[in-house]
Amino acid sequence: MKADCFTYKYEVAPKDIDELNHLNNIRSIELVLDAAKQHWEHLASTKLKSEFAWFLVEHHIKYKSQGFLGDQLSIVTWVKTTSGVKSIRVVEIYRNDTLLTTSTTTWCLVNQATKTLSKIPPEILSLFN
Repeated sequence: MKADCFTYKYEVAPKDIDELNHLNNIRSIELVLDAAKQHWEHLASTKLKSEFAWFLVEHHIKYKSQGFLGDQLSIVTWVKTTSGVKSIRVVEIYRNDTLLTTSTTTWCLVNQATKTLSKIPPEILSLFN
């Protein structure tokens, strides 16, 4: 886990459990997406959020262990690299010290006004360093 990361807590609820009685894989993906959104919301100014949005273009996830009802999860994320219009984000989901899920996602920055891809400006790059 990277030192300068964003973390939020989540308790596994009944709605998150599948027919095998563990954390549903789809819910894990939603937690990964939530982590990216919360991190952006935490870092970006109102101005940046009104000017730019992130568009998911690629998603890789590995399920390492199972989560269960009532588990207290830590969802940890950071931006690994940025280049041009793209950003690669890592998200890890933990129960205590047990890694449940690891994910790498590629996002593109979109200009809200034009709905076109935008090169990541220095003011956004500085948020992730």
